[in-house]
Amino acid sequence: VRTARQCAIDRYRALLRRIDELIMQHLNEPAFSSKQIEEALFLSRSTLIRKVRALLDTTPNDYLRSKRLSIAAQLLAQNKCRISEVCFSVGFNSPSYFAKCFKEQFGVSPAEYQKQ
Repeated sequence: VRTARQCAIDRYRALLRRIDELIMQHLNEPAFSSKQIEEALFLSRSTLIRKVRALLDTTPNDYLRSKRLSIAAQLLAQNKCRISEVCFSVGFNSPSYFAKCFKEQFGVSPAEYQKQ
């Protein structure tokens, strides 16, 4: 017998899976933001923020940026693309902003990360 808590956890996991799917579908679109996630999931802004905070202790936009940067790190580790190509392929418009965010998340610049 499943408890109400287990059901709630399963619903939150399903929500997170759906958010991740949306991010992957729109990864290279710089204009993709939490607004499009809200619309796709038929959630209000405050509901999406509340649910993502409960799950991940972060905001939807911060999660989106973090996910983009994690994928960028995977691409950089493969060492097959230039940094600017990776930047644009994960939805950043500006290589300098990408480098700033990347360094904040990983503690090293994209170039240093790629060399490792």
